[in-house]
Amino acid sequence: MGQSGPMNADEMEAIRLAIQLEFKGHEFYKRLAEEAKSDFEKAFYQHLVQEESVHFSILRQMEEAVTNPTSFG
Repeated sequence: MGQSGPMNADEMEAIRLAIQLEFKGHEFYKRLAEEAKSDFEKAFYQHLVQEESVHFSILRQMEEAVTNPTSFG
């Protein structure tokens, strides 16, 4: 993202693939948290759910910045 000039299609596809993977990771850890037997295990998976949410949000912001650069600053 630190480079100047337009992003190529491969880079955009990489961002979109990463978004899909983060979403799948979020859903996977959410399911594991729901199925957890111990409080420790449940808290661990819930933490991973939150981490995946942060990653997803960052990637969505990157996607928005690339597709609509006037929306940022």
